[in-house]
Amino acid sequence: MGGSASKTSKTSKTAARTPVADGVTRICVSGWPMSHHTSRAAKIARKIVSTYPEKYESWFYFDLKGFRPGFLASIKSELSDEQQKDFESHKTSPFCWIETYNSKPFAIGGRDKLCEWAIETFKDEKKDDGILSLCKSEPSLLSEAFVDKTPGTAQTELGTDEKDPETIKTEQVTSKTEAETDEKEPATAESEPGSSKTE
Repeated sequence: MGGSASKTSKTSKTAARTPVADGVTRICVSGWPMSHHTSRAAKIARKIVSTYPEKYESWFYFDLKGFRPGFLASIKSELSDEQQKDFESHKTSPFCWIETYNSKPFAIGGRDKLCEWAIETFKDEKKDDGILSLCKSEPSLLSEAFVDKTPGTAQTELGTDEKDPETIKTEQVTSKTEAETDEKEPATAESEPGSSKTE
């Protein structure tokens, strides 16, 4: 069923996916956070969503250690039996698929296959120019090496976007430091007149 949660315990929280609404197509891109092909695939997905926000939404998962084998094996296990066989050997980044209401994920494959799907799907040369230009050109090895890890619209709108583990760790340390500082404030306030508080 489209939008089921990942079965991989290590990535289950980050990789959680909610059910897709009827009439909406979710474009999903997963892979390593440093990959020009993955970066371009994400750009294509974002461009499609910004061009057709009422019909498409996006979902992303970018993790250096979690993508393979954990997450990739998990998402492939959700495919139809036929597609599981077809994509059994796929081990590269990105891995793209689409989800629709009440259906299994439909695998597309890598960035090249996503481009083929998009070119076949979006044929309005004027409205779809931005999409097609991304699909018909090669990604830059330098300028597109790092993937934009901004959560997809399906994640931000539904409140399922996850923070990077290092960000969470930093925030926890900051919160702890601030709490300790607050506990010391009364003592500082009772310091002798003329004493200065170090910032």
